[in-house]
Amino acid sequence: MGRFWKAFVLATLAASGFGGVGIFIHFLSAQGLSPAAILMGRYLFMSLLLVPFVLQAWKESLYYTKYGAPTNKNGTFSPVSDLRKIIALGLLGTTIQAGCYIVAVKELGPGTAAILIYIYPSLVLLWERVLFRQPIYLEQLGLMAISWCGSYLVLGSHFVHGTWLGAAAAICSAIFYSFYLSASNHVSRNCNVWITSWCVAVGAFLGSTFTWIVWDGTFPSLSWSLLGLLFGYAVVGTIIPMVAVFSAMRLIGASSTSLLCMSEPIFAVLVGVWLFQESLGPVQILGACLIMTASILLSVQKGKARAYVTT
Repeated sequence: MGRFWKAFVLATLAASGFGGVGIFIHFLSAQGLSPAAILMGRYLFMSLLLVPFVLQAWKESLYYTKYGAPTNKNGTFSPVSDLRKIIALGLLGTTIQAGCYIVAVKELGPGTAAILIYIYPSLVLLWERVLFRQPIYLEQLGLMAISWCGSYLVLGSHFVHGTWLGAAAAICSAIFYSFYLSASNHVSRNCNVWITSWCVAVGAFLGSTFTWIVWDGTFPSLSWSLLGLLFGYAVVGTIIPMVAVFSAMRLIGASSTSLLCMSEPIFAVLVGVWLFQESLGPVQILGACLIMTASILLSVQKGKARAYVTT
């Protein structure tokens, strides 16, 4: 099997894992868990399960530092200050993004929520402009407008029928997801991927735990089924897709991997039809096509040197 097809399989595995998180959200909510409690359990398991990989990465880093061997392929350790920034990113960015996404899934269904998340490439451009003074190209402005028009078409009926909470949560999730991507690209550039993932998980666990204590504070009695669902959410819905994405990126690069992973909304829609009796009307399907088309073209066009707008 060639490099592309290996990457294709890995990206499809990642997309199906991320797209299938609605299954875990559905059954965990049925067990009486609030969004904060779901996130707390998810990131607790993720933090614990990543410890062996973190220790191995630490061992490799010490070996390379002592003997001057080449840097390992997963990256190096960043200074402690960078790790603190990554934890803070998980504490603020990931906690809010993931919490809003769970609310959006419960209110709108996983298909609609996943489609709306894909306005994030247009928002990444805005964050990079605001935070790092990166230029925005004219063709990118047009694609951003198409993406936002698509989100209006997808969300229009929800605003009309009063389900504004889910719509607001979906948009908020996309905003914080794009912020997380923009900031992490600069903060964790030289950090080992396992260390980065672990720091984000620890930060998200702390953030979700604080949110749970302040706004909820209740947790149903533990059972094997509940623990199994939380474990599955951490492994099937987080760690396995994450590892698959990293592996695909090593084969074909980040840009090509992101394009292959855009099948995620398809899996999310299938979950929505199965568990949430979700259906998309013609206008929403048109909006989804606009969002996905703009996202793909933005990924392809990123980095091209064209006339750009500065303000």
